[in-house]
Amino acid sequence: MRLDLGLGYDSIGYVVAAYYLLNTLGTFAGMRLRLSFTKVALLQAAIYSLAASLIALTGSSLFVPLFLIMALGEGFSLVMFEGVIAKAAKGKPSVSTDIGFLHVPFRIAEFISVIFAGFAFQYLGYPVIFAIAALSFAAYSFIGWRLLRN
Repeated sequence: MRLDLGLGYDSIGYVVAAYYLLNTLGTFAGMRLRLSFTKVALLQAAIYSLAASLIALTGSSLFVPLFLIMALGEGFSLVMFEGVIAKAAKGKPSVSTDIGFLHVPFRIAEFISVIFAGFAFQYLGYPVIFAIAALSFAAYSFIGWRLLRN
C-alpha cells in the first residue's frame, strides 16, 4: 500500500483497522444469520476468493476496496473455524485443553504461510500472493465444509 498506492502509514493503519472491523462484522453476521455450514462455506469462498482473485488480476487500482471485501469473507470463515473446533472438542473430558491444542496446527500453518508469502511477495510480486490466497481459501472452505457436513 505504501509503495504501489502511495498511502501514508496513517492511511495504511486506517485500512488495516477497517479490515479488522469488517472481519468482525462478517463473523457477527455469519453467527446471527444462522446459515447452514454449506451456505457459510459457499459465501466465504465466494467473497474472499473472488476479491483476492480480482486483486491478482487488476493490480493496485482496486486494492483497498477489494482488500476490505476480503475481510468479510474471512469473518464468515471464523464461523466455520469455530464449528470445526466445537465439533472436534464436543464430548471430550478436557474441552478447554482440547480447544487450545486444536488451535496449534492452525497457528503453525498461519506462521508458515506468512513466511512463504513474504518470500513469494519479494520475488514474485503481490498478484501471485493473492492468487494463491484465493485458491487456498477456496480449499479451506471445501475442507471445512466436508468436516462439518457429517
